Order: sequence, then C-alpha cells, then structure tokens
Amino acid sequence: LLPGEIKNIFLETYHLEKNPRFSLVDYDITTDRSVSSAPLPAGKTQSSKNLKRMFSGVIEIDGQEHHIKGVGNGALSSLANALKTLGIELDVADYKEHAIGVGRDVKAATYIECTAANSAQKVWGVGIHEDVVQASLIALLSAASSFLSSRPSTPIPYRPKRSNTHTLTPTELSPLRLNGAPKSGPDAQSHVVANLEAKASSMTNGDV
Repeated sequence: LLPGEIKNIFLETYHLEKNPRFSLVDYDITTDRSVSSAPLPAGKTQSSKNLKRMFSGVIEIDGQEHHIKGVGNGALSSLANALKTLGIELDVADYKEHAIGVGRDVKAATYIECTAANSAQKVWGVGIHEDVVQASLIALLSAASSFLSSRPSTPIPYRPKRSNTHTLTPTELSPLRLNGAPKSGPDAQSHVVANLEAKASSMTNGDV
C-alpha cells in the first residue's frame, strides 16, 4: 500500500472525516455537586478537584438527536455512562493521546480501547480536535460507531432501548393473526402491519 492509501484507510476506519452513525452536536462538562461536602470556614472556597464530572449534551445517532446525561470520574467516563442510558455499554480500557503540530495550531489526537459490557469484544476509536477534551469525546463516539456496526443484531437506523417505539406484545399480536397468517418471521410482521393499517383506516372512517 502507498502512504496515501494507508492514510485513507485509517481515516475511513476510525471515522475521522465523517462519522456515519454518531455525531457530537452539543455538550457541557460540569462538576457534579450533588454530593455535599463538609462546610468550610468563612472566606474559604470549596475544592472541586475530587468531585465527579457530569456530561450533559446532545448526541446524534443515525440522524436522530438524543439528549443524554451521565456522571463519571472525568469527561470520558461521564460520556460513557451517558451512552449507557441508550443501551450502548462500553468501558474504556486504555487511553493514549499526543499532539499533532506545534505552536498555537496544535491538535490533540486521542486513541482509546473499549470493551463491551458482558462481552470479550473490543473496539477502538480515534479523535482529533484542537480541544483535548473534545478529541477524547470524539474518540469514544468513533469506538461506539464501530461497536454498533460490528454487531449483526444492531439495526440501521439504531433505536435506543429507551425509544418511544412501541413493541407489540404476544397478547396484542394474537387478534391480528387472521386467516392463518404465519406466527413468526418477516411474513408475520408484514401481515400484522397490514392489519394495523386496515384497523387505523376503519377508525378514521368512523367505524369501530
């Protein structure tokens, strides 16, 4: 491979030019002051160096925005905990960073290794940005994108576990299995959808 080809493969693999699934839209890292500390003498300022950090932001997944929050020891772990509320459970196993360039135009390159919860699966992510914190957040989203794309069970677009999408229960499905429709598989799903559409249409026309 030529050097340019290696670079292009690297950029594509770690989603450095455009992440196809995840995007960091907005975020704020603040100190989690929910844990009260012992009162200080008058004139003294409470130190926050040992307090946890809270990630609060908007993540876009497959074109859909999600407002998430999470608390951790730092910016990276707080984002990881925030992603867990969407069913994306990744733990940071290793973290490295270095500078790209010199002077005021220097950028931070961050490399992280993540492990999937309750699994031996590992994924890696890379983030590059002028801001060190944002570079690490981008790296985690890079790993999350690889994590979702590597699982055959993950649909595109991804629907988080807290999605408002309603899943029909067996009780709801049973009246819809009409005229000997199959009980499972794509044909059964199509049959259920057709019956739901017919029912909705009849209700719209005033029928009960």
